Amino acid sequence: MKGAAVIPVWLTECEEHEMPRGQRCDGVPCFSGTCWYEWTRQLMPVAREAGLLAALLPYRALGNDDRRYGDEAAWVATALRSFAEMPPKRGGEPLPASRLIAVLQGWDVSAARRRAQLRQAESAGAAGSLLALTPIDQSWEPRFFRMGRTAGGAAAEGAAAAGGRAIRSGPRRAGRG
Repeated sequence: MKGAAVIPVWLTECEEHEMPRGQRCDGVPCFSGTCWYEWTRQLMPVAREAGLLAALLPYRALGNDDRRYGDEAAWVATALRSFAEMPPKRGGEPLPASRLIAVLQGWDVSAARRRAQLRQAESAGAAGSLLALTPIDQSWEPRFFRMGRTAGGAAAEGAAAAGGRAIRSGPRRAGRG
């Protein structure tokens, strides 16, 4: 579509308080381990090419609606700040909130919670906000599938070299194993 812009959408990684057993990371030291390093390594080339990026921040759907962050939806501002704070700690460049469009949770939340998210995004300095009114599926699981050779298909050739198997990522499908 002429004049349309493609805006990459990014999601933050885990936080330090999520590492202990019984928390989201369940004892895996991802905050201090690989996750933020890989996040930064993948984000930096995208950030160099894109003027704006979107930050996917459905705070309640991701379980970030507790009061440890402060006021209602305060995690939104925390997450937006992480784009500037975490990359320099992991070998990258800061990405200021002024280059981020906050994608906020508009489904299954009250009008007051919608306003709270918008306030948090604005206070963090986001370039703009978008309220997603329908749920965004965040499930993922790896899958193996066979690929045949196609004319000049690099993915098919790579899969053939790996024994005809490739990993497919995407949403979980009910009733499929």
